[in-house]
Amino acid sequence: MNTQSTVPPETPLEPPEEFRRRQLIEVTIDSLAELGYVGTTLAQIAGRAGVSPGLVAHYFGDKDGLLDAAFRSLARRVGDHVRARLRQISTPRARIQAVIDANLSQEEFAERYHIPLGTLRDWEQGRAEPDQPTRAYLTVIARDPDHVNRTLNPKAS
Repeated sequence: MNTQSTVPPETPLEPPEEFRRRQLIEVTIDSLAELGYVGTTLAQIAGRAGVSPGLVAHYFGDKDGLLDAAFRSLARRVGDHVRARLRQISTPRARIQAVIDANLSQEEFAERYHIPLGTLRDWEQGRAEPDQPTRAYLTVIARDPDHVNRTLNPKAS
């Protein structure tokens, strides 16, 4: 389990308050991925970030405020990812597919990439971790989801 923040060191142009906010959002996202909603508390996030729960409350008010900030951060990332993919794609069909791929539900992801839904949920909730070959497969999906989908589902192409 990762108990340290994965946030890069503060840049000279970033005020300390913005660095701290970004750090707490990243720790929250990591915690949600590992422990789920119930296991993610302000005290647990503060401990991972090496700050007091009061400092977390200072920046975000309460758990809902922090979760809202984390959601907005993730939504920006998805948007950035889609925009980056769209800049590389020229056909309307491929552009639509890029948007769909970026917004798959767990059920759709599991069906498209032939991963049992229960297994996918176990990974998300931290009840299990993918083995090395599966991590390699997930990396291939992340790098070229269209190719993997066409290979696994030739009739869908």
